[in-house]
Amino acid sequence: MIEKVLTIIIPMYQARPWIRKCLRSLLVDVQKRKDLEVIVVNDGSLDGCEEDAWEYVKKYPDMFRFLQKENGGHGSAVNAGVGISTGAFVKILDADDWMDTGELEVLLDELRSFCAGQMEPDVVFSGYQTFHVLTEKTERICAGIQVHSSGGWTDLKELTARWKQYRPVCTFHGITYRTAFYRESCAGLPEGVCYDDAYYAIVPASHAKRVFVSGSCPYVYRIGDSGQSVSAQNRVRRLADARRVAQAVCATMQQSRPPGGQAYWEYRTESFLADYLITCFLRFRDKRAGRVQARRFMGKLQRRYPVLADRMRGRYRALKCLGFLRVGEKQLARCLWLRQLGQNGWGFCMWMKNK
Repeated sequence: MIEKVLTIIIPMYQARPWIRKCLRSLLVDVQKRKDLEVIVVNDGSLDGCEEDAWEYVKKYPDMFRFLQKENGGHGSAVNAGVGISTGAFVKILDADDWMDTGELEVLLDELRSFCAGQMEPDVVFSGYQTFHVLTEKTERICAGIQVHSSGGWTDLKELTARWKQYRPVCTFHGITYRTAFYRESCAGLPEGVCYDDAYYAIVPASHAKRVFVSGSCPYVYRIGDSGQSVSAQNRVRRLADARRVAQAVCATMQQSRPPGGQAYWEYRTESFLADYLITCFLRFRDKRAGRVQARRFMGKLQRRYPVLADRMRGRYRALKCLGFLRVGEKQLARCLWLRQLGQNGWGFCMWMKNK
């Protein structure tokens, strides 16, 4: 099969309400379709969404492919798709999200230029958009720096030195990998769990030597649905999944990385671990049960990864205090002092108590 410029992998499970919109958004200009491969991986769906996917495979056989597999979770579907992808680059698109078609064409042009040139990036960070299902409000999330429409080259050392500016795009939704690099740096995502996207955004990217920041914002991330795995209720219900992914990420702590790679790994990992603690202290209705979960987690972290545990100590104490004060997650998110979380330790907590 002729190599494509970009492979988009769509893990699909019970996605009939959204899959048509998702696939329709990938119908780029006819001349650009030769560069795009779309692999829909049906992860054991039972709602008939595979019928909708097959319509696109039949109508656009040079662009769409279909892979049927038994249910194994999001990470399992991604791993299966990566295994058969032919594109020089690979990007993951969840079936309940979609692409901004025009912005995708911009990204395709950039990737094509890399394939025609002498140097290809290991990872491309692009902006993305959020779409709130209740308000229908769209927001563009971009790097907080001046990026020309043609994008710009950097590396992890520079990226982490300007972390506050680059951090918004260093996410699952903003990442496109060079396929060969991804296969070399990632043996596979954790399977049978939610939140494997954190592993996808942390571990492979921390090994990148060549980084390109795109000016495009192709991915449209649907938010505001209580049924999503990122909702507060589901984060509590699936805390064990987050713990398994955290353990998988932490197990890569000692891997050899290029300059800036370890700092990238630490920043992204600490952010993920902090969200785990936020779930324990602020999202649990049973505050005592949440504190027990957090204490056990920090105990294991201290025994296995003491350096990382020490770096998380300030966040742990601050969130524990906020939990006792019954501060909710929404209250926390609205406050500008969230940025100081974990940096001021107990002084931060006492300041909060006196507000």
